[in-house]
Amino acid sequence: MISAAGCKRDGKQTAGETDRVKITIPSGILINGKPATVEDLAAECRRLEQAHGTMRVFREGPPVGLTARAVALIKASGVDVKWVKTEAELK
Repeated sequence: MISAAGCKRDGKQTAGETDRVKITIPSGILINGKPATVEDLAAECRRLEQAHGTMRVFREGPPVGLTARAVALIKASGVDVKWVKTEAELK
């Protein structure tokens, strides 16, 4: 699960926004509370990098399979990421 919260203009978020991402076992990604694919996550990372946004990420369980791909993608992005230890910290 990947989630984002921030200011919106014309349906798109603007600089200073923070996406909230949840990566679940076995293979779920939520961005700002909405189901997403790894491709969606890659596109969101590119968009956030251009907007100078940030991302808060909670990973449920160990990085295996799709979750490992998602974690690697986030780490390789140019986005400022804060890894949180509990789902409550996403809010």
